[in-house]
Amino acid sequence: MVSVYAANDLLHEAVRVFEEMRLWDKHPSAMSFVALLNLSSRGKELLFGKQIHNFVIKVGIDYGSVLIQSALIDMYGKNDDIQSSIDVFQCSHERSLECCNSMMTSLLHLGFLQDVFELFSWMVCENIVFDEVSLSSTIKAFSLCS
Repeated sequence: MVSVYAANDLLHEAVRVFEEMRLWDKHPSAMSFVALLNLSSRGKELLFGKQIHNFVIKVGIDYGSVLIQSALIDMYGKNDDIQSSIDVFQCSHERSLECCNSMMTSLLHLGFLQDVFELFSWMVCENIVFDEVSLSSTIKAFSLCS
């Protein structure tokens, strides 16, 4: 239910179900956490996103999950907290394509164009095969430099 409400931008309903689950000592799935983080990204709800981040750590949800890490990077970036995005990215056990793309779009969103280029170069050096998101972010950064 959390994911359904979150997908429909119903923040209050998603939070209500989330809080009810906590009262009954039920832990949402990783996908529910990702949905809540995505919702906080769209609604510019940094404090709520930080609370979800802390809860993920507290209950021991697979913090190493690429889905959770990329959602955290994205959430912090869209809420203009680039340092927290960088911190999550640097602490990630596996710097996957998804995490790289989330980091790259966060950097681009906040105007850190040189960092976009450096991340793309790092991906190439690390043999992380880029996709259309990585490539379009890098091209967009180039276009903004001129």
